Amino acid sequence: MNDIVFCTDAEVAFILPFDASTGDLKVTSGYGSDDTLTESQRACGGTDPDWCGNDKVNASFVAEPPDDPPLTCLAPNCPSPPPSLVGGLPSVPQYVDGTWDMNNGSGELMLSLTQGQQDASGDWPITGAVENSPCSGQLADVTGVLDQYGDMALYFPCGNSCVEWLVLGSGDVTSQGFGGSGGGCAVQPVQNFLQTLMDESEGPYYYLAQPPLFKSATDQPSGETPTFDSWGLGPSWDASVNPTFGEWSRQFPEVLSGGNLLVEFAGRFVYEQNGAGASDSCYTEGAPSAPSWIRPVTGLSGGGWFVTSAGVWEYDDIGESSQWVDWYQSNVALPCDWTVSQEMYIDGRTTTYKYTLNQLTYEIDSNEIYSEVQPQGGSVVKGCEYYSGSKVGKKPCKP
Repeated sequence: MNDIVFCTDAEVAFILPFDASTGDLKVTSGYGSDDTLTESQRACGGTDPDWCGNDKVNASFVAEPPDDPPLTCLAPNCPSPPPSLVGGLPSVPQYVDGTWDMNNGSGELMLSLTQGQQDASGDWPITGAVENSPCSGQLADVTGVLDQYGDMALYFPCGNSCVEWLVLGSGDVTSQGFGGSGGGCAVQPVQNFLQTLMDESEGPYYYLAQPPLFKSATDQPSGETPTFDSWGLGPSWDASVNPTFGEWSRQFPEVLSGGNLLVEFAGRFVYEQNGAGASDSCYTEGAPSAPSWIRPVTGLSGGGWFVTSAGVWEYDDIGESSQWVDWYQSNVALPCDWTVSQEMYIDGRTTTYKYTLNQLTYEIDSNEIYSEVQPQGGSVVKGCEYYSGSKVGKKPCKP
């Protein structure tokens, strides 16, 4: 039995229902499989020995719950449509709003889509236009529906056709589409349409397969709000818990559109780059007697993060190791600090965009440490911790 609907370099889609938690991924056919010595009728001494089975499974998988829910999470785990969060309005990822591209080999189709207000069934209506349509006026308009499972069906009056895609978890790409021209097509998503497409891949509906859509992602955040979350884990390459690293998250602003409170930029990728200038008064004070492992802070360590379905990226570690702090508290005049500039960029379809500039500061005093972020055009946000001689939190900290 073939459990896979389709696969790419980035994802594997399984036929539903699919409830296996672990398993093997292997190619099978009437002539053999990966875990036998025969995989093709031409193999193993035939005309194409490269296709001979190697008696090994290609790969294995472990199914894990996602870090963030899809468009909505479903009962019994949580209600659907999602609960109202702010002002009586549901907060949902803005998966559809924006410009999408599709290239079928003979030309590029550019769609401008808007995600409307969620209805009682949990679906979102879609409106939009074909920006480079050969038709004009009303015939270039697009209507459609996005359901709770990420299935998106669109109707194109120009050509009188319906096509359905599955919006994938990243929110900026879809599966293959299924549909085509014909009178009376219904603009209503059908779950598991990819299974139908696969079943008919060699049959009469094969010609209805459509290329995936890719979100152009030319929109950019107007800024971000920093939140100090905790002291503790340290950089991702350091598996030990370290009490002198500040853990930060950033929230993109939500927008009200079509009656929905929408979370923008879900699934997009952001990363940091050094801005102009860095200062380290701690090293200036301690350089004459500093051990070899003490170095001046001259910039960022570098990092990148995916934006969650809540419009948040996390965690940004702003701090130093406890060994570093201990040495400075014992050997230099305090307080001292370092400051670096953090330029933030977000990915686009063909390029990246710088969207804000933050100032990151780490300050050491005789019995306190501070992890700080000053967003562009905003006030400093601080995390403060009592820390002295490796003793943590023994006294209240004065931020």
